[in-house]
Amino acid sequence: MKMVKKLLLGLVAVAAVISLTGCMPKDDDDNAIKKGIGKFSIDYTYEKAADGEDNYRAYRPTSLKHAGALVKLVFKADGDPGASKLGVIFGLQETKKDGGKTRDFNIIGLAENGQYYVSSMYNIVDIQEYNFGATTTAAAGEPKEKEWIPITGGSSNLSLKKDGDGNTYAYVWYQADKSGNYKWAILDMTDDQAKAWKKLSNDDKAAGNVPEATKVYKSGTITGAFAAADKEPKYPISIYAMVKDGKNLKGEWVMSGYYLEAEEEE
Repeated sequence: MKMVKKLLLGLVAVAAVISLTGCMPKDDDDNAIKKGIGKFSIDYTYEKAADGEDNYRAYRPTSLKHAGALVKLVFKADGDPGASKLGVIFGLQETKKDGGKTRDFNIIGLAENGQYYVSSMYNIVDIQEYNFGATTTAAAGEPKEKEWIPITGGSSNLSLKKDGDGNTYAYVWYQADKSGNYKWAILDMTDDQAKAWKKLSNDDKAAGNVPEATKVYKSGTITGAFAAADKEPKYPISIYAMVKDGKNLKGEWVMSGYYLEAEEEE
């Protein structure tokens, strides 16, 4: 009987790992983003070819679908990221087209120096192109960007905190509501505050309140992200990296909690 219990516990543990690591589609040709238990990591230096792009971009979705999430972004102190970005992609939809695929998604990107942006991207074909190949004035069906918070610089950058090891960090939260919007926030949180939000029931999270935090750096709403419905839509949470030429991006994405995991609703 004890052997059976141990076997069952082992299968549960394996399933938890697969939920983050197994059978994931990816756009990461160089395998820069590494998979782990409850987190992802990167330690990657980009050196562009003579005819290459100025930046290397990559993203990886988890295999579980959610209507919201809280993710801790960590820039390791011994990296040299420059203006490279860690980010979170949500509402990701990939569509096969002409032997390839197009992508629609929302993205929050953050640099170690506090530079940040919030955008929605549509009809993305090549993620390695400058700005995903998107413009704000694109014609219908072409790669297009909707800027909610344009990328900032100088004194507009967020003043991000450092932990005891000198790592720079921030939490990114997003959550769908039934009216077709995503609420989002970039936060300074303690580990205890993150754990407290994670432990809240789905009923408690349903109001879409920004998680309790030491400081709300920025918050907002992406409107008209999807059609209003009786239930919040669930898509794979995806983690994103952009690495500048000649720079080393070393960091982590820690999965700190979810809202409406797909299997919870069945």
